[in-house]
Amino acid sequence: GLSGAQVRDRRVRDLMTGLGFHEAQTLSFLGQAELDGLQFPDDDERRAAIRVRNPLREEEAFLRTTVLANLLKAVQYNVSHGVADVALFEVGRVFLPTPDLDDPRVPNQPMHLAFIATGRTGTGGLHATDGPSDVFSATGAVRAVAQGLGLSAEIVQSSPAGFHPGRAGEVLIGGESIGVVGELHPGVGRAFGLDGRVIAAELALAPLVAGRDLWQLDPPSTYPRVEFDLAFVVGVEVSAASMLAAAYASAGDWLEETFVFDEFRGGSLGKGFKSVGLRLVFRAPDHTLTNEEVAPFREQIIAGVVESTGGQLRGS
Repeated sequence: GLSGAQVRDRRVRDLMTGLGFHEAQTLSFLGQAELDGLQFPDDDERRAAIRVRNPLREEEAFLRTTVLANLLKAVQYNVSHGVADVALFEVGRVFLPTPDLDDPRVPNQPMHLAFIATGRTGTGGLHATDGPSDVFSATGAVRAVAQGLGLSAEIVQSSPAGFHPGRAGEVLIGGESIGVVGELHPGVGRAFGLDGRVIAAELALAPLVAGRDLWQLDPPSTYPRVEFDLAFVVGVEVSAASMLAAAYASAGDWLEETFVFDEFRGGSLGKGFKSVGLRLVFRAPDHTLTNEEVAPFREQIIAGVVESTGGQLRGS
């Protein structure tokens, strides 16, 4: 039989193909030109690639430290042969210049999941809503894979090397960083012969396929829910995810759902500020909630969001 990690590894591949990606297998070698094309800074660990003593080709004289370089070449090959819409993924090893924890005689060789796409992405099915590749299709693919594995992925905006500074982020599972996702920097795309937007992600596979406890399900409540909206004025740098996290942390056990329903900028808010509207849904498992019962939690949520974001309740 298969181990739990092997089952989840196959599940990852099934999820990626279900999202419209085709699995690729590329060589484990790369050259200095690819590292330069990815725009890694000089002090980046991925530039310290291990050189092969007897390479088959001088242009591929190093063990790869990233899966993205060879995937980019594969995408470019397809595009140069007239395939405008390309979506590839690969599950494979990278070779880092640090000793392996189990056997220090060999380099650390973690498995990575990476994908690249350009043009239109999607399954192409009868009811599919295919669209041009952009940062939202990239982050959506990562979230879909995580959800399919029973995980929750948090994506925090950042500027990883080689990615567009405003359209990329770090992927967190359980608060730990496992990789990056977003649109590649246009200069990286041009270095590999690609025009237009190119989406990409590279994630450590081990956190995705690690064993985890079985879900514990609560019976759904049959009682009606109470919902209300709160709008906060915050700096434009404040993420909606941090506001939702603060709301959850302050709301107690009866909070069933919260989501962003509105974002507004301009007008009387002034430069550098935005208004974010949160909708909060409460429901008790054993009785019908009253407004008087929910009121204290409303005040707790307001205080929690204001304290964590430095913003203020709109209209207060």
